[in-house]
Amino acid sequence: MKILLVNDDGINSVGLRQLAKVLSDNGHIVHVVAPDSQRSGYSHFMTFRKPIYCITEKVDGATSAYSITGTPTDCVKFALVQLAIEPDLVISGPNEGANYGTDVIYSGTVSASQEACILNRKTVALSCKSNDKNEYNYDGLIEFALKNLNNFVNYDKPYTFLSVNAPSIAYDQIKGVKLVRLGIHSFNDRYDLIENDDGQGYSLDGEPKPLEVMSDCDITAVHDGYIAITPIKTDRTDYDELDKLKEIFK
Repeated sequence: MKILLVNDDGINSVGLRQLAKVLSDNGHIVHVVAPDSQRSGYSHFMTFRKPIYCITEKVDGATSAYSITGTPTDCVKFALVQLAIEPDLVISGPNEGANYGTDVIYSGTVSASQEACILNRKTVALSCKSNDKNEYNYDGLIEFALKNLNNFVNYDKPYTFLSVNAPSIAYDQIKGVKLVRLGIHSFNDRYDLIENDDGQGYSLDGEPKPLEVMSDCDITAVHDGYIAITPIKTDRTDYDELDKLKEIFK
């Protein structure tokens, strides 16, 4: 299988490089296009009216590898349009950190898969929650992805892709797989004052709020030791509301 790997953590991401090697060792053709540095939280931002620079990289196991000065969404479009890579599957990640609940709105990892989906490519977004020591073990998530490559490719609902979240544990420690909805993941936001030679500014920071207990959601599943899979639609139309509004706006 020919696989395109992209991410938002950058070309030197441990998870991306581990996945590239595992896929190659199992006979798959791997191409990597990743940002030249950290681009987390860029959502679906694309680079317009400024140049994107592309540098050839060396990634163990990859047939070709490039870093670009763009965003995760740029990586997908640049790989497919400019580099003319024709993958059977686009994998975004594995991300350093979970992308569950409302995180999917901000996530560069999820948005990269969304762009691949919009461009009519088979795709999956992979994200890994840290353990209690803020460490990452991608083994379980990568093993699960390896075993399910055909399932990812065969998933065939138009303009819908899969977001997969996993805890940082070995594959044999994973309790199972849950197909679940998105939960609610919110933060206690604050803006910290920054003073430097350029003057005063503010930097957004904050901590996650206590988890909202919701049954059958991705956040609860991952915290309970399961892999969570959620189908994400690129069509954001609220069809129930559409019918109701037709009776109001005439």
